[in-house]
Amino acid sequence: MNLVTMGMKYLGPTIATKAAGMLGIQSPMVVKVIAAALPTILASFTGKAATAGGAASLLNLINQQGADTPEALEAAIGGDDAGNFLQSGGNALSGLLGGGTNDALVGALGRHAGVDAASAQSLLGLVAPAALGSLKTQVAEQGLDANGLASLMAHQKQNIASAMPAGFADQLSGTGLLDGIQSAAAPTAPTAAAQSSGSGGLMKLALPVVIIGGLAWYFLGGSAPELPAVPEMPDLAGMTEGVDLNVGGVDLGQEFSGVVGGLTGGFGGITDLASAEAAIPGLEAASSQIDNLGSLAGQLPNEAQGAFGGMVAAATGTLRPMIEGVIESSGAGSILQPIADGILSKLDGLAG
Repeated sequence: MNLVTMGMKYLGPTIATKAAGMLGIQSPMVVKVIAAALPTILASFTGKAATAGGAASLLNLINQQGADTPEALEAAIGGDDAGNFLQSGGNALSGLLGGGTNDALVGALGRHAGVDAASAQSLLGLVAPAALGSLKTQVAEQGLDANGLASLMAHQKQNIASAMPAGFADQLSGTGLLDGIQSAAAPTAPTAAAQSSGSGGLMKLALPVVIIGGLAWYFLGGSAPELPAVPEMPDLAGMTEGVDLNVGGVDLGQEFSGVVGGLTGGFGGITDLASAEAAIPGLEAASSQIDNLGSLAGQLPNEAQGAFGGMVAAATGTLRPMIEGVIESSGAGSILQPIADGILSKLDGLAG
C-alpha cells in the first residue's frame, strides 16, 4: 500500500484538465504542481502525526473530509461551487500547517511549476482533499485511532520521500514541511560536498524514476497502458565527483539532473498519440534547458568540460534506446520523432 499512489488516483486527467481550465493555466503546469504538492502534503502530515496531539488533530481533519472518493472529488471540482471547494480545501490545509508554512509551500510550488501564487494556492485546495481522502479510506478500512494513524504515516516515509520530484525538496529547506520524512530521505539526499562539486542534483536520480512514469499515467491515461521500461542510469554523480560544475552561481550538474528527470518522466508516460501530445510542452521545456546548458558549459574550465561531457554522454546512451522504444511502441512517431531527434542531437552536442 502506497499513500502517494492512492492519492494520485483522485487526481486523474479529467481533474487536471478541469483545474487548468478554471485557473487559466496549462495542464502540464497543473501536473507539475500536483506531483510536487501531494508528497509534500503527506510529508507534512507525517510530521504532524508524530507530535503530541498532532495525530488526533490530523484524524479529526480526515474525518471531516467530504470528497472521500475519486468520484466525489471529480464531482466537486466539476460543480458550480468548485471555487469555494478549492478555497475550503486550502483553508483546511493552511489551518493544519500554519499560515507561514503554507505560504512557503505556495511560493515553492509557484517557482517549481511556473504558476502564480493564486493558482498554486488553489491547486493546494485540490490536492489536500486527495491526500485526506486516501487517508480516510485507510482509517475506515483499518479502524485506525490516532495512534494507528501515526503508525501508518511512519511506515509511509520511504514511499513519500521517493515520490518527491528531483530538486523540489531543496526549495522547502527550513520550512519544516519535510521534517517528518527526513530519516527516509537522508540516504538519497546529496551531501554538502556533492552539492559543491556540482553532483548534488544528479544524486536525485537515485530516486525511482518509475514513480514519475506512474504519475504520468494517472494524469495522461485512463486505462492501464503498458509503460515503457524505465532505464537504469549509470553512476553519473561519480563521474563528476570533486569537479566544480558551477558557472555564475548555476550548478550545471543539478540543472542537467532536472533535464534527465524531465526527459525520463516525459517520454516514460507516453503510450499513445494523446499522451504524446500532452507531453510535448514538457519535452520542449527540456529542450530549451539543454540550450541553456550548452551556453553555460562552454564557460567551464577544460577539465570540468570533459567531466561534464562524459556525464552527458553516459546519460544520453541510456536515454536514447528508451526514447526510440517509446516512439516505436506509442505509434506517435509523427509528432515525437522531430522533437526527439532535436533533443538527442543537442545532447550529443552537449556531450562534445
